[in-house]
Amino acid sequence: MDPIKKTLLLGSKIKKTVTDGWENILTGIGTGTDKRTGNKITRKRTFQNEVEALYDNDDLAKLAVNEVPDRGTSKWLTHKVDQEHGGMKTVKKIMDEEKRLQIKKKVKKAWQWARLYGGSAIFISVDDGLNPSKPLNLNRISKVNSLTVLHRYELSNGRIDDDINSPNFGFPETYTLFNRTSSSVQEIHHSRIVRFDGAPLSEQEFKNNNYWNDSVLNILGDIIRDYNGAYAGVAHAMQDFDVSILKLKDLAEIIGADDDDLVVQRLKLMNMAKSVMGSVLIDAEEEDFETVSRQFANVDKVLEKMDQRLVMAMRMPHTVVLGNGSTGTLGAGGESENNNMNSLIDAQQDEVLEDPLNYIFDVVKAAKQGPTSGKMIESHSWMFNPLSEPSQKEVVETRKLQSETDKNYHAIGSLSSDEISQSRFGGDEYSHETVIDMKARKEQKETEEIDPKQTKEIMKGIE
Repeated sequence: MDPIKKTLLLGSKIKKTVTDGWENILTGIGTGTDKRTGNKITRKRTFQNEVEALYDNDDLAKLAVNEVPDRGTSKWLTHKVDQEHGGMKTVKKIMDEEKRLQIKKKVKKAWQWARLYGGSAIFISVDDGLNPSKPLNLNRISKVNSLTVLHRYELSNGRIDDDINSPNFGFPETYTLFNRTSSSVQEIHHSRIVRFDGAPLSEQEFKNNNYWNDSVLNILGDIIRDYNGAYAGVAHAMQDFDVSILKLKDLAEIIGADDDDLVVQRLKLMNMAKSVMGSVLIDAEEEDFETVSRQFANVDKVLEKMDQRLVMAMRMPHTVVLGNGSTGTLGAGGESENNNMNSLIDAQQDEVLEDPLNYIFDVVKAAKQGPTSGKMIESHSWMFNPLSEPSQKEVVETRKLQSETDKNYHAIGSLSSDEISQSRFGGDEYSHETVIDMKARKEQKETEEIDPKQTKEIMKGIE
């Protein structure tokens, strides 16, 4: 039988099973002989010494770890307390305590370490008469002593909280701290720890990773190495862009006779002549000298793709990662990318910092020797300051609109002139927030409601 016909007949008798994709027994696509089926995604783990080495020795790794926390804490935040609870006086006390405890510095460091190591924590040291292994009792806090930043490799997990009704469900109830200086071990209850997590992992990998998330450098490591390798390769090739070739008669005999210096001197002379005159004079019968240039066609396109891959992996705009816009300029496109970066930071502030800062300020306010003398004043609030500064023109236009709004409210009696002045100019800087002094309004109303006859009698008695 014709071999081709025989093959076709055999092929027609083979049963094919299709599950959820294309399968071809002849070409191997989708079957066990398909080369693509050999590609498997495996979990790559990075260790402390690896991420530290990459962070310490590579500027892109530092940028990946530090840029978001640097920007996210650069403008910091503003506190507000109503007049009933002390207003700006109480705000100043809170800010003084914030400065003493170095809250901004410690939060920034914890955020950076979470991105570097995959997790970090701030240990809140307080005077409450309890062992750190016991739950923190806000009602017993006398003073907040200090805040200490720890990374995940300094903390080992205790029993995991399996109470589904607990806010701490699925996380360690306690942590064990290995003291770096005294080599001692200390058990710490989770309520005394403010936790920061790194790049999210799947639920199972989170558990396999000792209930911590991942370093941002885990995925970025290979991409940064490839990027640096590509540019290093081009830089190395540029050194040999032009290769000069000197052909000498009887070269093998010259080298065999130990006349190496003669060859070296001749090369130096040729290169010197080329540098000085731009041309080379040689004896045509004895030797030949030529320059061969390497071709670098499309190298710029390859490097551009490497740039794009790096920017995509860093999850930051081109202007932030490489210092210019995706078009190579810092024009309108660069400004737009910077605004996108600020939007990313805004989201990260809410996601990463809001809960930890709320908890830290609650502990600060609970301290009897603290800024509020242990009173958990409800009117205290805080908000992150804007990351971008408006232009002078924008400031003037905004204040003009605010003054027109204040004028309208004053005209209908909704705001007094004192309330407007205090709201706009009563703080350290101009504010668009309007604070109404309910206590002063109540006193004014009581004064207006006094009977005229009673007023006369009061005045008579004073006379």
